[in-house]
Amino acid sequence: MGSLLRDLIHPLRPERFFREYWTRSFFVSQGSPRAMRRLRSLIALPELRDIDALLAACPDVVEAWHRGPHRRVTPSEAQKLYRRGSTIYVRGLERNVETLKAIAAELERDLGVGAGSVSCEAFASRPGAGARAHYDPDLAFNLQLRGNKRWKLAANPLVVNPSNGHTLGEPLREPLDAEQEDPTHIPLRMPRAHTRIDARPGTVVWLPRPTIHATRVTGTDESLALVLSIRLDFWLDRLLARMKELLLARCDWRAFALPPRSAADVRSQRRQAQALLDSLAASIRLLAPEELLHADCGHYLRTPWRFSPASGPRARGGEDRRPGASRGSRRTGDRVRSWALRQERPFSGAQALTAAWPGTRVEDVAEALRQLVSAGKLTRVNRTHETR
Repeated sequence: MGSLLRDLIHPLRPERFFREYWTRSFFVSQGSPRAMRRLRSLIALPELRDIDALLAACPDVVEAWHRGPHRRVTPSEAQKLYRRGSTIYVRGLERNVETLKAIAAELERDLGVGAGSVSCEAFASRPGAGARAHYDPDLAFNLQLRGNKRWKLAANPLVVNPSNGHTLGEPLREPLDAEQEDPTHIPLRMPRAHTRIDARPGTVVWLPRPTIHATRVTGTDESLALVLSIRLDFWLDRLLARMKELLLARCDWRAFALPPRSAADVRSQRRQAQALLDSLAASIRLLAPEELLHADCGHYLRTPWRFSPASGPRARGGEDRRPGASRGSRRTGDRVRSWALRQERPFSGAQALTAAWPGTRVEDVAEALRQLVSAGKLTRVNRTHETR
């Protein structure tokens, strides 16, 4: 298991983290000596020097709040609001900051999740500012870089697998209202049975969904926290993506859903819709579990790739760090990586699968290609401009 995850969850071992905390419970780490060295290097980043540098590095819309709901604002508006006491929230920092891009990629490898699953966000707050009690729909490591912050944390057994976040006491928005059998069960305020912790520079808070949490900056120093946010597929996402691939291949599903202009049109369209639903049920029965377990395999096997000269020599790039990967899976990965890095011309993922045959699993080949892409060794071929 990679070193970044070990630093973040110190003193836990990764096996215990995945077994007891990964999607189950919040966890607080006060940081290992190695983590503190990383912290000092992050604080030294020019992009995290102060609020002005942070906003300059932000590629997305900025959010701000102060005793009220979030507002989307421009960076110049955010600077003014911050000085008036608002908390500033920025996303997508890994797109403009190479160090954070590398950190996101390292955590993806450590967790065994897909490329692009981890994003870097930041919260900047002045003394006394903070966030009201709420829960989020994703997983996150919250790393305190500067200042001190008081946290209140509570389990949330009454809300199961939310697809959106929610601030306690505010009206429910779709689809949250549809996701709860009894919306009255959603807490209106921070539960009495909560945990209070004081975060200082180097403190890491692990927040799985839907942990209820509230924060307030304490002391006289401004607070800056880096968040490594992890967004994973829902089973629903994978099913819908796979079904769209299957149904787009059929001309009847690509027909327009035209507005009816007569009673006869209504009857005709009802028959058409029923026929489509009947065919949908048949298509779902044909799906194999592997198509949902390894939903991104198709992307890596269908896409044409080529070696990226900018990545340096054709040395081995990437490795299989999936938790529990077998020796056979790792051998397959080694064969695929070795073969792919020897190719002088563009190749498809299907060719890589053929080269690794027999005795290989599709998901192992896709994983090896994913690791090479994450390491920058392979780049996608634009079919329009590529000449073979």
